[in-house]
Amino acid sequence: MFLLMLQCLDADPSNRPTASQLDECLGNWVIAICDDPDPSDLFKQFDVAEGIKFSNLKQLHFNILPCHEIAIYYSLPLNYLGPFLYEKMQ
Repeated sequence: MFLLMLQCLDADPSNRPTASQLDECLGNWVIAICDDPDPSDLFKQFDVAEGIKFSNLKQLHFNILPCHEIAIYYSLPLNYLGPFLYEKMQ
């Protein structure tokens, strides 16, 4: 899988895998992990990794701030300095 990732990131587009090659490679990968009646080492590694991932999610405390029900939020351009910052730069 690491080699596939490196091929996809190749600077020369002609060295990157085609969509059909990706489909074949990822399809074989899914079969090796999910559909094989005899679990492979790859399947066991993914099973352990999934267990670790979900056990860590339970330990995380997400700091979600409540939003006021009638508030309207606007986004600003990333280059917006605002009047206060613009005055300080001059």
